[in-house]
Amino acid sequence: MDKTTFKEITAPLVALAGFRYVDLDMGQLEQETPPVSFPCILVGLGGSPVLANTGIVDQVNLNITVRVAFKLFERTASTTADTYRDLALAHLDQLKDVHAALNGLAGTNFSALQRVQYWGNERRADIRVYQASYGTVLQDDGLDSGGDPGGGTTVYEPWADLLLSAPDLCLDQEVEGYDAVNQPEKVLPVT
Repeated sequence: MDKTTFKEITAPLVALAGFRYVDLDMGQLEQETPPVSFPCILVGLGGSPVLANTGIVDQVNLNITVRVAFKLFERTASTTADTYRDLALAHLDQLKDVHAALNGLAGTNFSALQRVQYWGNERRADIRVYQASYGTVLQDDGLDSGGDPGGGTTVYEPWADLLLSAPDLCLDQEVEGYDAVNQPEKVLPVT
């Protein structure tokens, strides 16, 4: 897996109208106050056993999990007036747009994506989260798109270290080195 593959998978999602945030799924929705703008699309990449190992290029079944989250308060019950119910259910049409953007998408190092799991609905009171999975075969030569071995020159930095360098992004007031008292007040838009 390399950044080129991830960017090729997410490019058509970024281009979709109506979504404010597309990112690698790193558990953002599991936080009490998710650090995302809604509606959002989070893409998770999971590996599987290597299909063929030629010593130069590995063929890997790549599982791509797509989570689409909406922050909605409208009622969807059958007892709701049709006008309001239709508005509350409109977000379901956006799931079709996500599927249309991904299904059949092929890239530099991966074959056409195929949906292998239909939209599931994760239960959460304040956020509606839908999840689907897509499969593809990835040709992995161990190089990034620039030809560097080992996946390029990106340096791994744990989130805690990144948060210290950008304290205004801290969600956890208990991060060592974060001074909540001496931070400028920020007004965030309501999502």
